[in-house]
Amino acid sequence: SVTITASDLGSDGVKSLTATITDAAGNVSQASTAISYTVDTTAPTAAITSTTADGSYQAGEDVNVTVTFDEAVTLAGSGATLSAELETGTTDRTVELTTSDGVTWTGTYTIQAGDTSGDLTVKGLVLGGTSPTLRDAAGNDATLTIAAGSNLADNEAIVVDTTAPTAPSINVDAGSDTGDSATDNLSSDTTPDVTVDLSSTNAVVGDVVKLLSGAAEVGSFTLTQTEIDSNSVTITASDLGSDGVKSLTATITDAA
Repeated sequence: SVTITASDLGSDGVKSLTATITDAAGNVSQASTAISYTVDTTAPTAAITSTTADGSYQAGEDVNVTVTFDEAVTLAGSGATLSAELETGTTDRTVELTTSDGVTWTGTYTIQAGDTSGDLTVKGLVLGGTSPTLRDAAGNDATLTIAAGSNLADNEAIVVDTTAPTAPSINVDAGSDTGDSATDNLSSDTTPDVTVDLSSTNAVVGDVVKLLSGAAEVGSFTLTQTEIDSNSVTITASDLGSDGVKSLTATITDAA
């Protein structure tokens, strides 16, 4: 037998290899039976998606992370793991991934107190364990960075919000405070206009402001950019009922 090292076979793809023998007189044998030889020098790459619906999520809720490679990859090494590192504010979270086919890898991110992200994304894929490898059938190491346009934030719109808005301050509008004084909160108006001050509340577009009389809701408003820009919203209370002292408060509920 003889072993021959081929010259560069060129670009990736299937190559048909045969061999001939030429004797000293220049006679050439018939070609051997062809064998197919696949050249694959391309590193596998991944895209990140989620089966979790777009929206805002808070502490304790779960978010699916799905990593899809463009070809099957195999994880090897002692105690080897593949994880996705999420950008979640001060402390980044890591989600371990599992697979049944080598192409689609999934994991669950459980949001923890203090996590935050305006559009959840993956910083990169991380290998763990002793001497871990992640390779395709040809032995190419998978790319652990995520290409632009293929990340979670490119494909989904998932907001992580674990911080509640701070309590607002309120004031009965002067026009609703009838009688001798416009500031004594003594009035014959049973449906007063109440201004809610949004300064320093961290309120954003889409948050819901509720006006309460005791524990009963007597008005609400979903904030738009207009109210955020003016730092206030005015809500007209529904009928406060019979004569007597009413305890008016306001709360802000965010999308999470």
